[in-house]
Amino acid sequence: MKLLLVVTDVRFVETVRSWMGMNGSTVDWIVLGAQAERTLSDGRYDAMLLELGLPDMPATEVLRRLRSAGQDLPLVIVANAEGSRVALTEKEYSLLEALLRNKGVVVSRQRLEQIMNGHDGELASKPVEVHVHHLRRKLGARLITTVRGVGYTLGQEA
Repeated sequence: MKLLLVVTDVRFVETVRSWMGMNGSTVDWIVLGAQAERTLSDGRYDAMLLELGLPDMPATEVLRRLRSAGQDLPLVIVANAEGSRVALTEKEYSLLEALLRNKGVVVSRQRLEQIMNGHDGELASKPVEVHVHHLRRKLGARLITTVRGVGYTLGQEA
């Protein structure tokens, strides 16, 4: 997975790079929203994390420019060091990563369960539905869509 971070917090970048590096993922980092469009046109990214409080322009403007340029990659918007941070458990992070990797595809509950159980070798003490509920509460109710009887997919907000 190749991830683009458009954030100002160096510690956050180091944490994400370390975490994603364990899975063989690549993380590129830029600070200015104006750089995002050019950076995305130069390389292939699977997802982007975009900070709300960028120094040069609002995140909404960055997003508007990217979408009008035809960029429709999965996106997670994060608050800066002055906003509230969202802490994800290891299992929540694994589920979110699986959904990001499969944007536009319904991921079965069974597959998500395998991902959760395989991450640390322990059986999940809570079902997938509970972790999806926690992600929705932390990141927005419309982030994950339930496809009844099939599984989950990223919603239109992602």
